[in-house]
Amino acid sequence: MHHGRAHSYPHLRLSIARRPAAIARHILQRTGSARRRIPSLLGNRAALTAVAVTALILAAAALFALVSPGKPGSTSSAAPPRADSQTPPLPSATAPPPPGTLLLPLPSAPRSPPPSVPSQTGPAPPPPRPVDLTNWRLTLPKAAGGGSDDAATVDAASSPPWLVRGPDGSLRFWAPVNGATTSKSDRPRTELISQNSFTVGTSRHTLSASMAITQATPAGNRDVVIGQLHGADNIKSIAFALMHYDGGTVRLAVKRTRHGSASDILPILTGVPIGARFDYTITDPGNGTIAATATYAGVTKQVVTPIPQTFRNAAVRFQAGAYQQDAVRGGDQDGIRLTYFTLREAPGGGP
Repeated sequence: MHHGRAHSYPHLRLSIARRPAAIARHILQRTGSARRRIPSLLGNRAALTAVAVTALILAAAALFALVSPGKPGSTSSAAPPRADSQTPPLPSATAPPPPGTLLLPLPSAPRSPPPSVPSQTGPAPPPPRPVDLTNWRLTLPKAAGGGSDDAATVDAASSPPWLVRGPDGSLRFWAPVNGATTSKSDRPRTELISQNSFTVGTSRHTLSASMAITQATPAGNRDVVIGQLHGADNIKSIAFALMHYDGGTVRLAVKRTRHGSASDILPILTGVPIGARFDYTITDPGNGTIAATATYAGVTKQVVTPIPQTFRNAAVRFQAGAYQQDAVRGGDQDGIRLTYFTLREAPGGGP
């Protein structure tokens, strides 16, 4: 009886590592059915080598199963190998396959689709609403006619080429340098005049707009009034607080007297180029001050100034558009062009 030893073949012990073909021939000779089915293998050294290597791998796998530790809690144990054991080493993973071995590609694991990433853009903003011209009048840089050379004032509506509504509802203003002027000014304008007047300094009122200057020609024609808090009723010909775009600077000018040009000049924002969209507000907070803001490229600046004594409790109204300030002349296509994307006059709001 053999104790803990598998059946061995002493006459093959010395040749197990050097003569794999002899091992395969011995196995096939002892297996009659295999010899009858594949007699050509005995004369094919490459095939015999492949069979021998396969047999060695199977033997090594069986030996590994015997000596591996059992599951946790198991009481079985494998006998340690004898010192004279001739167990062949396992083939290296990087060794070349034996001659005649057929290599088949391993199936690749299916790729999972990449996880979806939620959109960061959010819903598209609603289209801009058209600028409402209800309760506005319009001054045009053309003669009123009827023997008068003064600029015409009409009900606010699209009036090509001076005021044109764009397909997005915006308003495009054009004030040529050679246009007609009002009797109290020598500068041409295309300007909206609000029909809603109120008493300054008594309640909150705001004019807010989003716009862009698109042309300022010829050279030297840099200054344009884009919004006003203007006198109304008995002082309707007197300017009060004027929002300027002057060569890239947005500023507020507040007159100190009803007559004359003395004004406080308050810069708000600089570095706004031609063609760039920016926002502004003019607000009467109802507390005895005037506040104005300008916003460009995410930056908002504000100025606040007291209402001059001469204008306190005066009747005022808002105006907005293209009112040139530089005394220049040029060709028929020289002047100020600008676009109002939004324009809103309302009680409340503002800074």
